[in-house]
Amino acid sequence: SRGLGEIITALAAKLPVGDIGFSETFFQLSQTMSYDFGVNSRLLNETDKGFNTGSMRNVYSPDVTCARELIVDQLAARMDKDPYAFRRDFLRDDRSRAGLEKVAEVGDWGRTMPDGTAQGIAFHAEYKAVSAALV
Repeated sequence: SRGLGEIITALAAKLPVGDIGFSETFFQLSQTMSYDFGVNSRLLNETDKGFNTGSMRNVYSPDVTCARELIVDQLAARMDKDPYAFRRDFLRDDRSRAGLEKVAEVGDWGRTMPDGTAQGIAFHAEYKAVSAALV
């Protein structure tokens, strides 16, 4: 049920610990830490094997990125830092910072918002791409 939609990974998943080994390998190779927070680790702990993921294209990125960016927001808040500035200061490279800066500029980060509304910003890098979102 897990794989990239082709026979090799589908059969490999049926081997003893094949599913765990394949999932962990793919997880470690595809998920990175965009921020320089010092030593960090990534651990995969899959819980629900009842969902067939063979046809899914999102792999682990949506879950990992959402969790990481929520934690980055919490870190910024605890350090009394602006979420955008905190991200910008800790991003590992100039290309990532440029992507985040462009989104903040175009979205007018930090502008006065009507009561009951707010802005949020997030960043993600995967493979050779960087992206940011301001909502």
